Amino acid sequence: MSGALPSLKPYRMSIAVKISLVVLVALGLLSLKLMMIQNETAAWFHILIGSLLFLGFGLTGLFFTSIQFLTSAKWSVALRRVMEAMALTLPVAGLLFIVVFFGIHHLFEWSHPDVVAADAILKGKAAFLNEHFFGIRLIAYFAIWIGASWILIRNSFKQDISGDASLSRKNFKISAFVLVLFGLSVTLAAFDLLMSLEPHWFSTIFGIYFFAGFFEAGLAMLLILTWTLYRSGTLRGFVSRDHFHDITRFIFAFSVFWAYIAFSQFMLIWYGNLPEETFFYIERLKNGWQWVSLALLLVRFAIPFLVLLPFGAKRVFAITIPIAILVIFGEWLDLYWIAIPAMRNLGTEGAAIMPGFGWKELSIGLGYISLFLLVIGFIMERIRMVPIKDPRLEASVHYYHH
Repeated sequence: MSGALPSLKPYRMSIAVKISLVVLVALGLLSLKLMMIQNETAAWFHILIGSLLFLGFGLTGLFFTSIQFLTSAKWSVALRRVMEAMALTLPVAGLLFIVVFFGIHHLFEWSHPDVVAADAILKGKAAFLNEHFFGIRLIAYFAIWIGASWILIRNSFKQDISGDASLSRKNFKISAFVLVLFGLSVTLAAFDLLMSLEPHWFSTIFGIYFFAGFFEAGLAMLLILTWTLYRSGTLRGFVSRDHFHDITRFIFAFSVFWAYIAFSQFMLIWYGNLPEETFFYIERLKNGWQWVSLALLLVRFAIPFLVLLPFGAKRVFAITIPIAILVIFGEWLDLYWIAIPAMRNLGTEGAAIMPGFGWKELSIGLGYISLFLLVIGFIMERIRMVPIKDPRLEASVHYYHH
């Protein structure tokens, strides 16, 4: 089999790229410091948004890796290590959320005992929404995500040495269990970290909305990373245009899936017309937020859908890479749209919150994305970027559409 495969080159991130990313992270930190002086509550909200953006990429890596093992997929084996590298960023995401936990009183209305005592709804939710239980749940989520990644990827790395096909079968069984835990933990994490910013509001499909959003952006990041490895020569000979075409088809499909879930949530709340549900959208359809809502629809659904619809468009990097960047921006915008209007509940005396896209807001978001790219670059330089002894690798390398 080895004779039929190209030799594997290690990946090295260029010094220029490393310096650029460090500068962008430093600029993000400077913007965060300036925002902290100007409006501490807003700064903590941007820390949460950036941390969720970073986390979403890692969760995509874990979910997509598990799916490939569970379905015994052949097409994806040549690029599976990129997904595994994304999952290996989860411990760093855990560190980011330790920081988020320190800002709990600046983020969550329910973390203030005096507010809870004066609010019947928050009092009713206090058994679940309280500081200690929130902290315990966060630890549990990251224990599941990091533990699952470690078990699956350890077996994958072991196979690089032994070539033991039973390790793939072992990961097949483990993945079934992992995906059940993944679904439960991601849904609860969405409720805790995002939905509870508006503790009077609820949506039973918010977990899947959160998943649809970060997975679309995570697939876009997967495309950019695979393209980077292909251009650098590391994956050249291992991945073909067909692989890129299929990743882009996933991005196309999940732009539709995100729109479907977003519309389902909106339509059911609009149709039910219950004040305890509709206020969430009312707040996001006034004071300038209606334009953010419209922009969200364009960058997360309409533009990716229309641009990627033709068959040929999915195979041209000059089209797919800009769309991938746009989709990642769309995830940041989505998190911004959900989180920032909830600032009216904290330290603003109920004042209307207007959307603002100054250089500080954008450079904080870009700083978190740059931090992710630095971390994953560090990981990719230290691991073998193709599972060279996976029994399905040759089928993946010689994979074509018929």
